[in-house]
Amino acid sequence: MLFPRVEEWVGYTPLANATGDPAISLPLGHDPDTNLPVGMMVTAP
Repeated sequence: MLFPRVEEWVGYTPLANATGDPAISLPLGHDPDTNLPVGMMVTAP
């Protein structure tokens, strides 16, 4: 049950990690109009 919850927060980060690229997924908050979560993923070659 933990993995589906973690997957909601990390997005495509496991794919970047599997290829050896450093990556991080950062939750930034919620959109005030839709109340949906907003985040950003940063990767490096």
